[in-house]
Amino acid sequence: MKPGKPLRRYARLERSTPLTGGTPLKRTPLRARSKKQEAKYRIRRGLVAELLAERPVCERCHMARSTDVHEPRMRSRGADITDRRECVCLCRDCHNHVHAHPAEATREGWLIPSWEDLAECGAHPASAACPGCTACKRCGPCGCELVAGWQQRTPA
Repeated sequence: MKPGKPLRRYARLERSTPLTGGTPLKRTPLRARSKKQEAKYRIRRGLVAELLAERPVCERCHMARSTDVHEPRMRSRGADITDRRECVCLCRDCHNHVHAHPAEATREGWLIPSWEDLAECGAHPASAACPGCTACKRCGPCGCELVAGWQQRTPA
């Protein structure tokens, strides 16, 4: 085709058959979730309400009110959405930040890869565990720290 003027249609487009009212398509609406999944989400709704009442402050920034329940090991990575040990309460900004910056969130432990083992608590990555006693340092002081603190407080 030679470069030059744009193509031009000489004949007007017309339908060969007229549009008719016809019968409308019968569509069955899709269920949002399967019955099995809906049963899990019924349990989850209660769990979310309990967790947000127990942990009113964001566990990441420790400033804002927690509004979202986040699973560090996401559902797509094999997390159980009804296990309270696998849930963390975050504010909306922190939750958005975690999902917007997955590499940083993984380094900080807010996202756990599916191949990484979990600490003894079952909620945090193994990298958060104490090398001496394998207890999770994020869930509280580990046994090593408690023993060391007790030994420092007691006279020899």
